[in-house]
Amino acid sequence: MPAGNWRRPEYYAVPGKTRAQAIAAEVGAVRTRVGLIDVGTLGKIEVHGPHAAEFLERVYTARYANLRIGMSRYGLMLDESGVVVDDGVVARSARNRFTSRPRPVTPRRCSASSVASRRGGACRSAS
Repeated sequence: MPAGNWRRPEYYAVPGKTRAQAIAAEVGAVRTRVGLIDVGTLGKIEVHGPHAAEFLERVYTARYANLRIGMSRYGLMLDESGVVVDDGVVARSARNRFTSRPRPVTPRRCSASSVASRRGGACRSAS
């Protein structure tokens, strides 16, 4: 299945099991034990400048002004009616520098450029 410019497996085939059975077995394993997913294909956004924390607090539901350097925090991005459109982890690397790893949770995706243009702030795509 597509994941940005990459392709990610939809499921892992198991000899003697149908697609549905293999997916059900994987779901059961993750729910009762542990699962791991590589989110390296997701983008990241670097936000910097004297108002970077304030900007992030307008975009996400979490507080970032009090986040210590070297720490990270999970946050939700809501639309004007309070519907979750994105979630992600924001890390603080310096006093006025943050990196956000947004993760789409609905088909309606908010891009870095649209967030910056709506909210105003120093925002650029980072790789």
